[in-house]
Amino acid sequence: MSDSTNAAHSSKLEEQAKAKGDISYSYWASTDRPANNPEIEPKKLSEEEAAKLQQAAAQQGTNASAWNAAGTFEERNVTEWAKQQLQQTLVGTSSSSAVITGCNVPSGDAHIWFIRGKKRHGFEFDIELQWSLSSSSGGSDAAAAAAAAAAGSGGSIKLTGVSPDELDDLSHMEVTLSQASGDAAADAAALAAARGLKGPLQQALAGFYAELKTK
Repeated sequence: MSDSTNAAHSSKLEEQAKAKGDISYSYWASTDRPANNPEIEPKKLSEEEAAKLQQAAAQQGTNASAWNAAGTFEERNVTEWAKQQLQQTLVGTSSSSAVITGCNVPSGDAHIWFIRGKKRHGFEFDIELQWSLSSSSGGSDAAAAAAAAAAGSGGSIKLTGVSPDELDDLSHMEVTLSQASGDAAADAAALAAARGLKGPLQQALAGFYAELKTK
């Protein structure tokens, strides 16, 4: 992604983190340090101390790290898990006449934030899907769709900037046909069938988001 795209992407994730958690901190720091006052060295926690802190965090219901038992602020990157989960969730998603056969997640991020004792979840991904038709389409275009399926029609679906705020709309959904069949009616029916995957994809993505929120 370009610098401008990265900046916009980071900004969107920050908005998700702050959406329900007001982050406001004040602090002061002294730049004057006497020569006889060396920097404080970090101290490694013993296993017993770490266990107590982790138990305290668990009792608060945040699952924050042991060092963050107070749950003030912590960020976890769960991008790799999310990409794998998206692939498992979306492949096989189907409508009455089309099915998702492949999934690639070329870019994006997923994060969990612990803010003042509460968890927030956010993600933004670009998703590339492959689809193909079945011959079970009904309706007025059934014959055309069946002909397209018999010819092996399929193509791709690109979902850009998918985030929790986009799940009810999927406005950035681009459907293309991999190869024209030479039959305009069959091609139009194939594209219409692929667009019919929008609802099932929304449900699948909502399931992915629900799974993310259990982490």
